[in-house]
Amino acid sequence: MRLAAGLAFLVAMTAVLIAKRVPNHAMENVAVVVAGTPVPLALPMPAAPGETQITIVLAGDTGLNGSYQPVYASHGIKNGARLQWAEATADIAGEINGDINFANLETVVTDRNDIKPQLKLFAFRTHPDGVRHLVKMGLNAFSTANNHAMDFGPQGAVETLKHLGDIGVIHAGLGRNRAEARTPRLMAVGDTTFALSALGIIGNAYSSPGENEKRAGQLSYSEAGDLDEAVATLAQTQADYRILSVHYGQEFEVKTATTDRARLTQAVANGADMVVGHHQHVVNGVEIVDGAPIFYGLGNFLHWGTQDMSRHDICRDYGLLARVHLTALDGEVPKLRAIEALPVTNMHKATRRLTGDDARARIQVLNHLAAQFGERGVRFATEADGTGLYCAPGTDTRADPLGNRCRKAKIEPPDPKLAAKIEAACNRRVVRVVENEDGAEPEFEQVGFQPELLPSAETRR
Repeated sequence: MRLAAGLAFLVAMTAVLIAKRVPNHAMENVAVVVAGTPVPLALPMPAAPGETQITIVLAGDTGLNGSYQPVYASHGIKNGARLQWAEATADIAGEINGDINFANLETVVTDRNDIKPQLKLFAFRTHPDGVRHLVKMGLNAFSTANNHAMDFGPQGAVETLKHLGDIGVIHAGLGRNRAEARTPRLMAVGDTTFALSALGIIGNAYSSPGENEKRAGQLSYSEAGDLDEAVATLAQTQADYRILSVHYGQEFEVKTATTDRARLTQAVANGADMVVGHHQHVVNGVEIVDGAPIFYGLGNFLHWGTQDMSRHDICRDYGLLARVHLTALDGEVPKLRAIEALPVTNMHKATRRLTGDDARARIQVLNHLAAQFGERGVRFATEADGTGLYCAPGTDTRADPLGNRCRKAKIEPPDPKLAAKIEAACNRRVVRVVENEDGAEPEFEQVGFQPELLPSAETRR
């Protein structure tokens, strides 16, 4: 017994001495030889002096009202029924728990019902009190650059800017002119500064404002030079970490286009530390380029103007809430530690997490989509509660809860039947989805601006 205790003490003391001299990332391969037998040192490492852990939560398309519905201070409208703000968030609020909690705010923010909307298939506006509820829940950073920002014209865009300013929440994308639209917004987490910039497709026949034009708007992902301008301005901003939000892509397409991938990876090369994509209404894969995560599509988060996505196939019936863990040392760019992937459902009404086998199957979808990006595609291990977990190298050596989770994480392939189901669903081509609430299966077809699908003249007043 004394010999065993002595050997254990020797191993422990040797571990401490080695830990002081060996970098964290190398500890996983270190072993001591005791009586001719290698004994691995699974000694978790503490945080370095001055090291800070930062969490960023990312959510997709968000808005609290149906298309062309009037706004009310107490509630929104979904399919003719009143929905209270708290109803929408009760089941998901606990997951909005980062230092920075981001969402794409895909709606005009106004308390007015007298502003003339643009003539289009869908137009969204949310009362400022609805946004206040989202902020109270925890969301503290919004992108406002998307194809619904101009649903009520420049006047509606000015309303959004006014009310978000009154609420006092960080937002990027919309501006009263071009210079304001391209200017990143700054946030601080302790001593670490973050810059947020946003641009996206516009729609409504609007272009981005001219350099000297006095018109509210946003930079456009579709216009030549706007993406480069946004990234260059972001890269020149004094900040420790730079986040680029991009509203782009083809609706209902789960595979990222080669041209879009090239543009967004170039944005990383030109200075973005993280790229957050949205618009497709469905989740796309995740890629890490030189330590920078690119979320090609988060899907819907909570939007009362969208349809029930659970009616669709396994590659399109969920949204993604992502939790990004960073570690920051003074004077250095924050480094990626881990990404949690939380599949969500019921995004059209009251978002909640998927759990169990349903969640695990959607993590397998994410891993399937990662294959498009080769070795840089992010594959997630699946935890007991259905959370997907990616761990950057070295995270499993740390003496904290995240390090402990990473030591247990193991990426498992799907069973052949599920793999075949995912392959068939993700290869399906969907152009535009028509609501078909009476049928068991949604109809997939191209939609034109047919008179019977447009809002009535009475609704547009």
